[in-house]
Amino acid sequence: MVWREILETIVRGRDLTADEAAEVMGALLEGEVPPAIVGALLAAMRAKGASGVELAGFAKAMRRHALRLEHNLHPVVDTCGTGGGPATFNLSTAAAFIAAGAG
Repeated sequence: MVWREILETIVRGRDLTADEAAEVMGALLEGEVPPAIVGALLAAMRAKGASGVELAGFAKAMRRHALRLEHNLHPVVDTCGTGGGPATFNLSTAAAFIAAGAG
């Protein structure tokens, strides 16, 4: 992957394709990206904003790298939040307690 080209695309305000976004995220998750490039990528994406296509590509790569948890518990509910909402109340923890209490 040519990081200069990826960064130029983002800095110019153009969106990555889903495949490019997946490749970028895969490299990040594998630890293949130099720290300076990680910082530049994050700053550029923050300034541009992520498109739906880019988010789909990022998610595809994250799902590929996710650890699968095998279990015999059914049904299972995931109440994980992103923690990304500034000045908001964390509802995922409260939802977990309510769901557990409801059986």
